[in-house]
Amino acid sequence: MKLFTSSIQNNISLPRITALICILLCSAQWANTQPVSLDTTFGENGITTIPLQTSIRFFDFDNSGNIIALVRGLSPSIIKTDANGMLDNNFGDNGIVKLNMQSPLGLKITKTKKILVIGQIGYNHCLMQFHEDGTLDNTFGTNGIVTISNQILTLPIVNFEHDDFFLLIDGYNSTRISKYDYEGRIVQTFGDNGTVILDLRFLSTTCSKIIGEHSLFLAGCIRGVEHELALLKIKLDNGDLDLGFANNGIWTMNIFDDYYTQFHGEFEIFTDIIEDSNGNIIASGVIQGGKFSFITNFLPDGTLNLDFGDGGFFYFDYSFDEYLSTQKILKNDNKFIAGLYTTNIIHFTDRVISVKHNGILDTDFNNSGVSACENFSCETMKLQTPNKLIIGGMYSPDGNSTYVSLARLNIPSDVSVSSYPNIENSIKIFPNPSSEQLFFSKSTSFEITDLHGKVLLKSNDTTLSVNINHLSPGIYFIKFDNNQVNKFIKK
Repeated sequence: MKLFTSSIQNNISLPRITALICILLCSAQWANTQPVSLDTTFGENGITTIPLQTSIRFFDFDNSGNIIALVRGLSPSIIKTDANGMLDNNFGDNGIVKLNMQSPLGLKITKTKKILVIGQIGYNHCLMQFHEDGTLDNTFGTNGIVTISNQILTLPIVNFEHDDFFLLIDGYNSTRISKYDYEGRIVQTFGDNGTVILDLRFLSTTCSKIIGEHSLFLAGCIRGVEHELALLKIKLDNGDLDLGFANNGIWTMNIFDDYYTQFHGEFEIFTDIIEDSNGNIIASGVIQGGKFSFITNFLPDGTLNLDFGDGGFFYFDYSFDEYLSTQKILKNDNKFIAGLYTTNIIHFTDRVISVKHNGILDTDFNNSGVSACENFSCETMKLQTPNKLIIGGMYSPDGNSTYVSLARLNIPSDVSVSSYPNIENSIKIFPNPSSEQLFFSKSTSFEITDLHGKVLLKSNDTTLSVNINHLSPGIYFIKFDNNQVNKFIKK
């Protein structure tokens, strides 16, 4: 059985097991580099499939390391597996609890080891609480259900990060934030009787992050003819904007026009936020229409970290037929791992990428910086251990039938950690972007690769420039003889 594919764009029909392994393995281009691999000790040959429709959008780990996942869509359910992806037959009906709820929004394992789910029942947003075995906790609210809001919310999001309270955010138009304890009671000391309304016209919030005990970050976009990115910092104690962050608490920018002025009418939006070990804010996002995802790095005061990537941004240019959105971003040691989710529901090929702490694609990760699979939709992911990545989503072995699924990837710690060149010996490239000639600050040999690690141009002789006129417009990487890797844009 052939397990490795020669390209992440390979569309050859594969047997089921091969298709599953494609989620992680690209062809090995360097024999001395270990690829990311499917952990075959998880589930069945590395993946757990459940005969439910739609996908896993949220999951968490309980105190015993079990995986509790929330299935959204046509079959709202909770599923429980052990740490190795085997369904817990003592939970609900053979590991599955069906929910009498539409549009589940989130899941939380509480301090009391209960399973809390939020979603919509009728026109109300409600909490449902379950015991560890999946039975409804009838001591919670009325028969296990608490109604927290009867208002119609547009594109609501939930933040369950804090163990003492959660936030329900109505992300459309003027952002509305309500704060509740885990009994479903509104926290009256927050804002105006528990609710803050940010009267910012055309602001849409798509993700949130609590950092420390006092700060809430909201990210999304300012809607208009051309959407702008927006990042806000809010004080958690009273709901006021933190005026010391960025421009009176708000950072906005239209990055698409800054780099690709030939396109107009596109929109850009943030999709996830994390904090790195230096206290910087890392946000991922997507520019729709231009087929670009990005990761950006902010200093704590809300200014871009210009030492990260290209002017504070790492861009990923798909160069594929489908659109991809950066769905989740995680920090692991000195790198960032991002999941790319396709918007092509007919044929999806989702990807996982790795980016170094300085905003450069980690080409040691799976030999290319990218791991891809046919027929797998990666909608969420979490690190189980530093070397184990759990992915949740949907799997379609034949392009027709779909299964709710979990998979586990091995990410060896020595794969994505590499040394960085001494800055005194670093080589500068210019102009960047460039349309014809790329110049170097010192004579060097080089190797130019595309986003998938394919070598396009190489010179073993030292030189001060290279002609890139024949390259298609997009993003490329150039590696020099001192092992330094730079990103450049071909206009």
